[in-house]
Amino acid sequence: SCHPLIPGIYNDDPYVLFHSIKSLRNFQVEDERNKGEEWLRKLHRFVTSGENTGYLQEEANESDTAHTSTAEPNKIDVTAAYTTNIRLLARLRGVKGAATDARKVLERMHGVYDVIEKEEGSIASIDIRENAYNLLLGLYRDSKSVEDVRRAIELIERMVDAGTKPAKDRKGVPLPTDQSFEYAILALANISDAEAAIQE
Repeated sequence: SCHPLIPGIYNDDPYVLFHSIKSLRNFQVEDERNKGEEWLRKLHRFVTSGENTGYLQEEANESDTAHTSTAEPNKIDVTAAYTTNIRLLARLRGVKGAATDARKVLERMHGVYDVIEKEEGSIASIDIRENAYNLLLGLYRDSKSVEDVRRAIELIERMVDAGTKPAKDRKGVPLPTDQSFEYAILALANISDAEAAIQE
């Protein structure tokens, strides 16, 4: 409902979308799940678009009028919006498509991280923590899909690989926790070939 022609009002305003996403409580309600996907898509589009780099500049200039030429705009920390979606999807244990949707959200988080790394003046900040990965690993554990076992192993290997690199080269990938390994091992129970599962 934010009209783009009203001064100071942005269509798909990120703060409005952020708090709307945070208000969601139950993705078993189809309308809430659809709204969560729609609002996150709009938020993602806004914070990754180079057209919106000046969104916070006015606010920064007003707060530091003595240094308008060098003032750095504030950042919108969008971590909680993405994590909320993953957490709500993680409650849909065994529901078809929940793991796939959660993986899309995780990859969008990395998309925001990539924009921040590449583009100067990005309006967003994001901290991809191990809980986002662990929630997804938990969905892979509960999905009973052999294909999701492969995805779980790929995800834990990504985390392990991050541990072999300096923090600046990890591309936002968190280090694994004991829970990460636990969920990955439990996911292997979905492989019918016991020997292959034990080997893995």
